Amino acid sequence: MSTPPPFPSGPNPPSYGQPGYQPPPGYQAPPGYQPPPGYQQYGMQPMVGQRTNGLAVASLVLGILSLPLCWLLGIPALLAIIFGAVGLKQINQQPAASGGRGLAIAGLVLGIVSLVIFVLLIALGNNGFRFNRNN
Repeated sequence: MSTPPPFPSGPNPPSYGQPGYQPPPGYQAPPGYQPPPGYQQYGMQPMVGQRTNGLAVASLVLGILSLPLCWLLGIPALLAIIFGAVGLKQINQQPAASGGRGLAIAGLVLGIVSLVIFVLLIALGNNGFRFNRNN
């Protein structure tokens, strides 16, 4: 194998891209100009977002976990339903203070679906598990 050629010596090549754009001297922005949404002007305070309701998050997590764990007496499903309902109530009472309405609704729906599956497993599952002690 051959060795790679040596690195060329001399002045550094020019860097790629343009330097930062500077408006011409005396240029003023048109009146009413605002930066695009999502950008801040220099020196402004960052925007503060809403806090996500903790019960809404807990409802979603328990709702997701309740589907594969629906055989655990439906406890995760019941907790998902309770946390989702309480979280929705808190979000509706103070909509500006907290967010997570979609999370609470999703957890509530998953909890209800899991509870229905649990009830169906109990109602229909007993027919296949009869023990015959006479044999």
